[in-house]
Amino acid sequence: KLRYRNLRIGRPTAANPSDSVRPARGSSDIKTTPRPYLLLAVVILGAVLRLSALDLMEFKNDEVAGIVLARQTIRSGLGREGLAGMMRGAGIRTPPGFLYLLSPVAVFTASPLPYAYWVALFGAASVFILFLLGRELGAPAAGFWSAAFLAAHPWHILYSRKIWAQSLLPFFALLFLLALARAERSARSRAVFWAILLASLIWQVHYSGYCVLFVCAAWLAASAFRRRLNYPWAALGVAAGALLLLPYALYLRGSGGEDILRSFR
Repeated sequence: KLRYRNLRIGRPTAANPSDSVRPARGSSDIKTTPRPYLLLAVVILGAVLRLSALDLMEFKNDEVAGIVLARQTIRSGLGREGLAGMMRGAGIRTPPGFLYLLSPVAVFTASPLPYAYWVALFGAASVFILFLLGRELGAPAAGFWSAAFLAAHPWHILYSRKIWAQSLLPFFALLFLLALARAERSARSRAVFWAILLASLIWQVHYSGYCVLFVCAAWLAASAFRRRLNYPWAALGVAAGALLLLPYALYLRGSGGEDILRSFR
């Protein structure tokens, strides 16, 4: 015989037919908001694992190249030839999104340690952003447990402790999903502006983020079809995303788009 310990089975009522199978007292609910001190403990855990002992981080050619290029960009500025990012192993110059994000530190110093803390802060903030995403989707408990797993995830900790472009992808990808969820839940939401702008940035941080462009375009088309799109703010988002893409577009015009063609070979 099968025993159902967590379910109470009864006759459905006219008011609520779903009462035939309902959770017993003490069972978990994904809509239950976690205790604030538990969420704070998870965020602190994620920060400690990413920000402590960064003087022992790995520091090789890629890390040096990112810092040097960010410093050169600050000194030389944007010219008519445009701007590209780091050179990859296949001989491809990536978009300059990573350099944009390193620029606030590059203004002040060339020392590696501040850059490491800067990147690690994005990794630590990803833990809280993941919780916000779960709450935005109507499942704060699921967001809490997802954030807890991310806080202690070995690979995410490892990447957060490296000055790499891909180390910044989780933060901005989660922020993009948060903006998209908010825009989806509220018709004609202004969050569409941030969703489009983040889609433009994520692809420029690392080539592997190009898929976000297709997700954003598909969602925009679906929202326009359902008449839920805030057109003025969507237009502003497209304009801001194009402006962010302008330096790399100038570089591609000068190089004949060779880097884009090589990336698909």
